[in-house]
Amino acid sequence: MNTGQMLLVLGALVMLSMMTMGVNKMIINKTETMLEEVISTTVEAE
Repeated sequence: MNTGQMLLVLGALVMLSMMTMGVNKMIINKTETMLEEVISTTVEAE
């Protein structure tokens, strides 16, 4: 592999990791919102 190919591969890996982190953040936020709704519903029912 020459230097240009190596830079392309590193760039692709950085882009993939950034996308993966973004998806994980969305999933965590969605789960947190769902848990907050369940907790508030449970507290209101009591």
